Parts: sequence; C-alpha cells; structure tokens
Amino acid sequence: MFNKLSKLTPDDDRAQGNLTSLIIGVLISAIVVIQVFIPTVNDAVASSNASGTTQTILELLPLFGALLVMIALAAPLMRRI
Repeated sequence: MFNKLSKLTPDDDRAQGNLTSLIIGVLISAIVVIQVFIPTVNDAVASSNASGTTQTILELLPLFGALLVMIALAAPLMRRI
C-alpha cells in the first residue's frame, strides 16, 4: 500500500484538481441556493394567494433545494471512498 502512495503519476494529480474544482463549483451553487433561491421562493409563496395543497407544495420547494445541495455536496465525496 505504501508503495502505491509513493508512486503518484500526473494522472493522480489531475484527478485531485478535478475534485477541487468540483467542490468549488458545488459550494458556489450551494451559496446561490441558500442566499438566492430559498429567500426568493419563500417571499413568492408569502405574497401569493395560494392556499391548501398548492401552498404546502410551494412551501416544500426550499426544502427540496436544500436537499439537492446536500446530495450534491455528498456525491463527490462518496465516489472517492
């Protein structure tokens, strides 16, 4: 095992760069979802005249956005394990 770690190839370095750029991209999308999408949807639902089931579904949209961000953050890490 130690022998494999000492013989890093340029392909291994490139893979780490791809992981870094992927994490940066996912973090930027997380910031956009948290700072833009969720408040905008909450404000739109509050100012709309939706009621009943429609309002319940609209109020769940920010939750789904947050879940998508968490899945996007976990997916690259789970592929590396």
